[in-house]
Amino acid sequence: MATIGNNNINAKLVLLGDMGAGKSSLVLRFVKGQFVEFQESTIGAAFFSQTLALDGATVKFEIWDTAGQERYHSLAPMYYRGAAAAIIVYDITSTESFERAKKWVQELQKQGNPNMVTALAGNKADLEDKRKEGRTYAEDNGLFFMETSAKTAINVNDIFYEIAKSLGFLGFIRFLGQETMDPETDEYIRESIENSLGLPVSDKNLRLKLLASEDARHRLQDQIFVLEERLKEAEKRVEQYKAEATMNAQGLRRCIEEKEIVASGYTDLVNHCAKLEKECSLYERDLERVMESCDELAKENDELRSRLQDNSSIMALAAEVESLKKDKENLRINLHRAEEEVKVLFEENKILDEETKRLLGLLKRERLHHGSDSKRSASASAKFIPNYY
Repeated sequence: MATIGNNNINAKLVLLGDMGAGKSSLVLRFVKGQFVEFQESTIGAAFFSQTLALDGATVKFEIWDTAGQERYHSLAPMYYRGAAAAIIVYDITSTESFERAKKWVQELQKQGNPNMVTALAGNKADLEDKRKEGRTYAEDNGLFFMETSAKTAINVNDIFYEIAKSLGFLGFIRFLGQETMDPETDEYIRESIENSLGLPVSDKNLRLKLLASEDARHRLQDQIFVLEERLKEAEKRVEQYKAEATMNAQGLRRCIEEKEIVASGYTDLVNHCAKLEKECSLYERDLERVMESCDELAKENDELRSRLQDNSSIMALAAEVESLKKDKENLRINLHRAEEEVKVLFEENKILDEETKRLLGLLKRERLHHGSDSKRSASASAKFIPNYY
């Protein structure tokens, strides 16, 4: 789609190509002069705009950067339908990317506008040692060809300028059909004017209008599909934000609980400190009382000492104490001797017990061997035993 007014040209431009070919990096370099080493994959499509100044005219590109994933391939016709220009981008180091670019060329040749300005861009020219040549293919298919590098900005602006030149004022007139109008278009315009004047409209014109409305409906359906995809992505982001908000709320709740615990602990500590201060004041008061008691005891001790010094019987008491000490020592010695004698008696008693046991054993053996004589010996022994006890 392209519009012209006062030498200002608005042109829809679409970028097509395989995933990873560098479409987003190419348009980002052209529009913002930036390059991101690790560019995220495009979801659906991304829109940019950039204006170029040419001799006698300005060209404003409305750029649609399409996603290269296969699952978004069905959305591509919605973007290249009505486009004034298309850039098919491939990675010069990848054979698969080049083959995919050929399929895009074939699709545009079958379904795209035949007057569309189409360029083939071999991107990543900074990796020229791994080049897959595409110039011959571009010439064979009537494509404008240029090798570019989004990383080093080689030929990035040049390819857009060449497309803008190809979309020059006369080229746009041919694209819009304003210079030579085919009979069907002329008849459609005429009958549209007649219809506005209340004149009958032919079936052919109605069919054309129906086809136009169907095409508009398809476009709306494509837009609805894109909006639904974007809505799903937005819902996913909302769910993610909700989950993050829930986690943040839980963390905040835990933080509040911890702060409440700390505040409660601080209150307990303050109360405990007040209690300790009260106990310390009581201890200080008791200590003062003890010190006063010690002073009183010291005074009493001094008084007792003075009294003892004045007492005349102190020497007699001291002599008596010495006498008691000597008696105590004598008693201790006698007690020790008595303990020794008890030990001797205990040993003698032990010897007597052993002798008694021995004699009783001899008595039993005598009874077993000698019969009645043993009885008399036993009685004699029995009379003798008490003497030992």
